[in-house]
Amino acid sequence: MLSASVVSRTERFGSLFTVLFIAACATGGGIAPRDSATDRAFCLEKLRGVWEGSISHTSTTAWYGGLDRTLIFQIVDGIPKALYGITGRGLDPVKVSVYFPDKGCNMQISFLTPTNSTVTLNLAGDQWLTGSFVLLNWAPKNITFLKK
Repeated sequence: MLSASVVSRTERFGSLFTVLFIAACATGGGIAPRDSATDRAFCLEKLRGVWEGSISHTSTTAWYGGLDRTLIFQIVDGIPKALYGITGRGLDPVKVSVYFPDKGCNMQISFLTPTNSTVTLNLAGDQWLTGSFVLLNWAPKNITFLKK
């Protein structure tokens, strides 16, 4: 038979454990909850840096300047800024638009190049952007970037 003091300690421990468990669940285990603005700032930071990539082009027709492209992202006060251009030929600022279709870091990035081509990219992983490059009246071309 258990003594009254052992039963009392067991009940107190059980109650304490229950309270701590409920508190941990309510606060996410001690991790402060993030709001959508914090999540977006966290996700935008994944873009920061130098990205190198290329346009898929299967035609034998020469492509002006080559197929390789460079994209550099900076995040200034939570706003993405970018430079884009033909690798090795200089970079120009481009106005970037970022769309978050759902929760998490799934984002769609789009911009117009200095020659009015539309580039639309999706963050496919922390180090990989993939999407399309549309040059005026031409069919869309695949474009991919890897983070350096």
